[in-house]
Amino acid sequence: MQVTRVTLAAALFLAACSKPKSDEPPVASAPAPQHSAAAPVVKLDGTSIRGTRCRVGNLSQKTQRSLHADASGTLYVFDDSDAVHRVASSDGAGPCGLAAAVDIPRAEARFAFAADGSVGKVRAPDAPSPECKSLSFEPFGFVGAVAGGVAFRTDGNRAIVAEDLNAKVCTPKPFGTPAPSGNLFSVAANETHVLVLDFHGSGQDDNVVWRYDRAGKLVDKVGLGAEGKSVIRWPDLVATCGPGVCVQSSKELAVFDAAGKLLGRHDVEGEGFVLGYGTVNGLVEVGKPALYLLATFGKGTVKETDLIRLDGVYAK
Repeated sequence: MQVTRVTLAAALFLAACSKPKSDEPPVASAPAPQHSAAAPVVKLDGTSIRGTRCRVGNLSQKTQRSLHADASGTLYVFDDSDAVHRVASSDGAGPCGLAAAVDIPRAEARFAFAADGSVGKVRAPDAPSPECKSLSFEPFGFVGAVAGGVAFRTDGNRAIVAEDLNAKVCTPKPFGTPAPSGNLFSVAANETHVLVLDFHGSGQDDNVVWRYDRAGKLVDKVGLGAEGKSVIRWPDLVATCGPGVCVQSSKELAVFDAAGKLLGRHDVEGEGFVLGYGTVNGLVEVGKPALYLLATFGKGTVKETDLIRLDGVYAK
């Protein structure tokens, strides 16, 4: 089968044929991240999405928990030992232009987000204020995202709170009206929307992504079919995907356009790796042209972890 590739602008124009409701907040453009040296291409009409192993050094022997990105495009990997590893872009470094991971020095296994989403050590004045989790958190249990100077995170796996990282006194505020009723397994955010994966159990018909504007008003629910039943019945992670939504389910990636229409489900495949069930721990968008998976490979006690750039959705 011949696969047609189009430019990103053309692909977004085609996706716009199913326009969102007029009261949906406009989608703001974002500057191209450092990872994209050339104009990206988009393929949404095939049955698989090509993944490229980034061969990032200093990740292979660690058990990872989640993946985050800051405004500059730097990636952060959180692992099971409550450590954070920074992965920055570097010209000519590996297949994805990413340098080896660098461990961030930690203070009693706690870290802090800056307003730009970067991760660093807890600052002394913030340490006595544990109620604002984004300024003093343990990587192992953090579920959330930072965008536009605000951290959106889960609170007890059943609610979302927003924390203004630019405020002199950071105070968690309830976010999202109405609120999801299931387990909140994954959160993503950009300058216009906040996505919350509402999980009710594997194979359940009410697994869905709640899409809010940044004020906390529900825009729509992404992932429901014509009969009101979920088309993402085994979801693990959600990410912003340009103006749309991407949901990772086991070995498959579902791509939705700006109006929440399902564009397709795609197997993720590539040279040098095989995605199995329960092997993907992170999914994050870096700007508009780059989407990355954090995955673990291997069997038994011999495992390695790497980042995968999803070339079928966004590519260099």
